[in-house]
Amino acid sequence: MIPRISNAERCGARPTPPCIGPPPSPGHGATASSTIVYEIEPGKRLGWHTDATEETQYIIAGQGKLYLEDGSTWPVGPGSVFVLPTPMRHDLENTGKETLRAVAFFAAAMFTQDFDQVMLPPKSHILGTRNREA
Repeated sequence: MIPRISNAERCGARPTPPCIGPPPSPGHGATASSTIVYEIEPGKRLGWHTDATEETQYIIAGQGKLYLEDGSTWPVGPGSVFVLPTPMRHDLENTGKETLRAVAFFAAAMFTQDFDQVMLPPKSHILGTRNREA
């Protein structure tokens, strides 16, 4: 009988029992969420935008300032977690000397981000999980 092993155990989070089978494919089968890892260089900003779905962010490295549409600002750094409800306009600035690295978790597999500044394609782009058919 093959023992039951969690995904964490299969991916090597525990040294024992030995790994059985390959780790699961990232994003495989995701239909209700997206995850994006991104970076902002020192002195740069992500850009004012609104997401069409709720967003949670986790700051991995660097120092920054989160700007919200109500005029409030919040310092962020490694370990900071914040939730942005839909449709809250926001921006993130790297105020430190190293690259700001973050992970954004979205409550939809496909969604639109509308940026204030023109981007390609103009003003918006679609983000989604790599294994989701759209």
